[in-house]
Amino acid sequence: MDCDFRDCNDFIKSIPIINEITQSTQLNFQSSLHEWFKSMSFEDYKKIKTFFADLEVDFFVEFMPVGGGASGETTEEEYRNFQRAVNEGRISKLSDQQVYTLVSKAISPEVMSAYKFCVAKKTEACTHNPPDPVNRPNPAPEPTEGPNYGINYRVKQIGTYINVTIWYVPYNETDSWPIVENFYVSESVKCLSGCLKEKTKLDSEHVIVLERVDPKEATIVIDFDKTSVTIQLERDKVPPIKIQRFRVNYNINEFSGNLLTCTLPNGYKILSGYKATLMETSGRVTGGILLGCFPKTSNEWNIRLNGVSKAPFYISINAIYDPLNEWEIKTFKNSAKNSTSSNCEIEDGYILTGGGIDISLNDDSIRHEIGVHAFYPRDKKTWAVAINGQLTNQEWELSTYAIGLKKKGNLEGQINISNDNQTWDFQVNDRNLIPVGGGFILEDSDPLRDITGITPLDLIPGSENTRGFAFSWNPIRGLAADSVFTKYITSLKHPEMDINVIPEESIINI
Repeated sequence: MDCDFRDCNDFIKSIPIINEITQSTQLNFQSSLHEWFKSMSFEDYKKIKTFFADLEVDFFVEFMPVGGGASGETTEEEYRNFQRAVNEGRISKLSDQQVYTLVSKAISPEVMSAYKFCVAKKTEACTHNPPDPVNRPNPAPEPTEGPNYGINYRVKQIGTYINVTIWYVPYNETDSWPIVENFYVSESVKCLSGCLKEKTKLDSEHVIVLERVDPKEATIVIDFDKTSVTIQLERDKVPPIKIQRFRVNYNINEFSGNLLTCTLPNGYKILSGYKATLMETSGRVTGGILLGCFPKTSNEWNIRLNGVSKAPFYISINAIYDPLNEWEIKTFKNSAKNSTSSNCEIEDGYILTGGGIDISLNDDSIRHEIGVHAFYPRDKKTWAVAINGQLTNQEWELSTYAIGLKKKGNLEGQINISNDNQTWDFQVNDRNLIPVGGGFILEDSDPLRDITGITPLDLIPGSENTRGFAFSWNPIRGLAADSVFTKYITSLKHPEMDINVIPEESIINI
């Protein structure tokens, strides 16, 4: 009794070589391959042999190796002898298990399941002498687990990218492939590739690649001529954030050269860094000790010394602990020749958390009368710096750095500003905001003024429960309290309030 295997073959005909083999709708794949051997050329044989070998499938028909790593080289004369044996009926067909092994290497598990189920049902239907239902053993054998007929899909998200794989399992041999009538994605996602077009036939697995452009819920609707599918994507989850503060102590008596690098332990990524504080033997805080204080990479910080000094100093760094690499932090840089001010912008999709500055001069062996009087977030995308002092008859390059945290979900970045000239600190009272970086502008008329330190308030004895920063600066003449200044804080707002700031500093000695 002949049996129509058209619908079974359709499951695996998406593979080009298999599609070429399975021309007959009345034969299953085993029989189709056996018939194909009878007429195929030696070049065709080498092609399918290479195909099977690439899939790492080993099987042998009689004395003739076909496919797999164990196969040897076959001459054309040997192949002709093999083909003669096939035509004379001395070569048996491939077993079901050999075919299942081959097909499972080439297509998805879902389609493989559908193919096996279809073959099993067809084989049962084509049996010449089906068992008498009255005499069937009791209890009856467990039914074969079948595929999910109709539209199937699976969703996988990697970062902001979403892969939707969709396929159709026919109900029977007369069931036609569905045809697309409409494809819709909501505004929170953007279709990058595989976007289904009207009149597209879903006759094989199809992959749609989307990018999430907004953290809110997303909807995908695909209307076919026979059904509609709605795929709901949940709101983008925001991973928790753990922030560690580092205090890097430098003893420059031990160094030669003026550019020093500090590397944080593995798993930490820098959110912000602050200008250094130097205590001379007199106890006076001195400005102008650094020409550069900036991120080199996501976990390295550079300082450039201003000439030679004998006293120790320290800098402060805020870093996110990210051992699972869930967060992307990127450093942006902009340079200007012989300019006293410079700005640097982050790319779209990032949150500004901090910045850096570097002044590169031709002669770094002497101390230059230069101060930094502006080091702050000008807006949510821009870090700005400005320098002052004795800059005549010199050539220099001023570089500004901006640190950006890749935005995820509903994570927000805020810029807090205080124009209060009566206090040296700036507290953030909104419990939803977590301070991560600080900035400062000095606006007095002193020809040489310098920001000398930005320190988290909760690290100062007596202010353990206060969130914000303390600011210090150095005027050459007069009192610091006579200055006019603006203070800035960059902060993060987590939708689940899941930002944990470690209370103490971790010390790094260099």
